[in-house]
Amino acid sequence: MPKNKNLFLGYITSGLLFLFIPTVSIFDVMPDFIGYLLIIRGVFCLYDLNEDIYSARSGFLKLFYIDLAKNLLLPFLFSLKDETTVMTVTFVFSIIEGILLYNALSSLFTGINYIAERLGAKYADRGIRDVFIVSGVFTVARYVLLCLPELTVLTSLDYQMTDDLSAFTVYDYKTLITIACGVISFIIGLHFLSSCVKYINGLKHDEEFKKSLFERYKKEVLENEALLIRRNTRTGCTFAVSGVIMMCPFLLEGVDVTFSFIPLILMYIGISKLYSLEKSIKKARLLAFICIFASLPLCAFSSYVCAEYHHYSYQIAEKAVFMYKLCAACQSIEVIFCLLSLFAFLFSLEKILKKYGVDKNVSVGGFQHKEQLKASAFLSKLLKFSYAVSCIVCICVCVNFFLYINNEFMWIVSLVLLILHSVFISKCIFKISRTVEENNM
Repeated sequence: MPKNKNLFLGYITSGLLFLFIPTVSIFDVMPDFIGYLLIIRGVFCLYDLNEDIYSARSGFLKLFYIDLAKNLLLPFLFSLKDETTVMTVTFVFSIIEGILLYNALSSLFTGINYIAERLGAKYADRGIRDVFIVSGVFTVARYVLLCLPELTVLTSLDYQMTDDLSAFTVYDYKTLITIACGVISFIIGLHFLSSCVKYINGLKHDEEFKKSLFERYKKEVLENEALLIRRNTRTGCTFAVSGVIMMCPFLLEGVDVTFSFIPLILMYIGISKLYSLEKSIKKARLLAFICIFASLPLCAFSSYVCAEYHHYSYQIAEKAVFMYKLCAACQSIEVIFCLLSLFAFLFSLEKILKKYGVDKNVSVGGFQHKEQLKASAFLSKLLKFSYAVSCIVCICVCVNFFLYINNEFMWIVSLVLLILHSVFISKCIFKISRTVEENNM
């Protein structure tokens, strides 16, 4: 039962606070991905009640991953010091984020307004028209004004190809244009924020609306066991699969930016979602929690060695073999922690499969029930096979850490193994998740 008396509507307002601050080039003072997370949290009690809000949540989830990826690229782009590359990246991300953000905001307020009208909110229609108009203007202006200063780099390239050193270029005023675009974007964003906050606050202060909304949420969600099973299983599996994918190294200047504690945290969240359905997996959840904190010092030491000793250069490695051996040992232990956490999740998923993998409404002696039992038994065996595959991949990856100093080709082999492992495990997890969902419709 939600503890927030406003049913998390305040989180939507908090998320919008992160969005209205303009971004300068690819540098975001208030990271948008935090705002997207807050909005996703804000629709926690609403997305099961309306298809538009469910669609909006999916859109904000995509935006979260895209913006997070952009922020992870920042150190690499900053080290390049190439304005043309920055311009290209800014332009590409702006197009993608602009389209997704407009659709997400439109779906969000369409869904909220629909629920408000159905539940008889006093001010359901007041201000909603302004919200739609300002949201569209804000989204278009935000990304156009973001790209405009970067396009001045094109005039700089033309200038470099001429011999006239006194030639005037728009690039000379890039800083001034950036400030002007930032101010305009800020003003439009402020108007957008005030319109949205005014509309949401009108609903938050409508006690009758909140009461009706909570009653509907309680009846259609909290008391709907099948829905909770499907939702928690799907969400838990999504987090776990994200964690498995993040186990694959992503090297920037020789440093793996997908630090081991990131996949560990994702898998812990996945286990926690399953724990809300099955309390007997408490030990598995505790193991995943311990692995997170145990990996932090190992991750810090590995990152230090990678950065300090010339980014895994072969020549430097010969002079610092001992440090690289220590680093390899730490990275191997990190992989073992990831493996333990993955095992904890697979064990938890097997418990869920045994408890909810067969439809209880189907006749026990019927053909359909027998087929479901066979399917459940097959998936249990598939999980056990997944344990074995994960162990083999873990051993190969750990061996790679010790051989990589003398054979860089081993890193490619290790990466391919991890990618294939991620694909296999992901398919297994989602297949089991789908089975649980289908039997709890």
